[in-house]
Amino acid sequence: MTLTGTLLLLLLLLLLLLLLLLLLVVLGREQHWPRWAGVCLAAVVPAAGLFVLVERAVARRGGTPLVPGRVLRSPDLLCGAAALFFCMAGYAGFLFALSQHLQTGLGESAVHAGLTFAPLAVGVAAGSLTWQRLPARWHLPMIAAACALAAVSYLGLGAALRGGGTGGPVVLLLQLLWGLGMGFTTSPLLTLALSGIAPADAADASGVLTTVPQLAQVIGVAGYGSVFLAGAAGPGGRAAASAGALCATALPVAVGSLLAGLAVLPLLRRRRLPDGGAAARYTTPDAEVAFPPAANYGLN
Repeated sequence: MTLTGTLLLLLLLLLLLLLLLLLLVVLGREQHWPRWAGVCLAAVVPAAGLFVLVERAVARRGGTPLVPGRVLRSPDLLCGAAALFFCMAGYAGFLFALSQHLQTGLGESAVHAGLTFAPLAVGVAAGSLTWQRLPARWHLPMIAAACALAAVSYLGLGAALRGGGTGGPVVLLLQLLWGLGMGFTTSPLLTLALSGIAPADAADASGVLTTVPQLAQVIGVAGYGSVFLAGAAGPGGRAAASAGALCATALPVAVGSLLAGLAVLPLLRRRRLPDGGAAARYTTPDAEVAFPPAANYGLN
């Protein structure tokens, strides 16, 4: 098979895998989980296995797989991508749920609801622009702490809005903390994930890290959004049901954020070296310019 034909086959297999997964999470609940949803779920694993087998076969023949195995074997990339997935899935899912609650549950206008998120944007910008000022040895603990801060913010927002009201100034403060948690997480994670990647593999790693947040946001909106929509359709007044659904959604989102923090802990144990060692390696300018800013992943 020619190089063009091999790449086309790999792309088709990858698209098939993503299509099966997205059809399941996006349309499954809306269609009341019909039979085709079960077929999609059953087909995801063999489709993923076929993709891996073809990738390995291409590599054995000396070809160029879409994602070289050495890239996916990097602990920095794996841990960073896993943490980024949980962060972005929770961010997008809770943003969807909170937007729905403000507009559908509380009856706020789109403009008013949008302005409510201003502290969130300020927090993200502040964190994204200032995390590099901290010493390099603090970056990994900072990411774990920021994930925990985001988790506390999710739970706090759910509790503050549980009564069916607007929550007052505390909601604005919690959104600022939420934004800080995301800002001190996503930008350093993108840099961290590149730290163990050779310059020749930077393009492949960039493709992985571009795909992960986009896929995470779709799955987050579909998954966490389904939790919210199912609760919001429950008995009781519209505002009360929506508030209860938001509170119920905050718990799994917070758990996901904590899982993101746990994903980087193995790297923290590996990098307990003096300044100038491996712990400082991932803050070099070359690593920093390999990825677009966090704004391109839907944070601002």
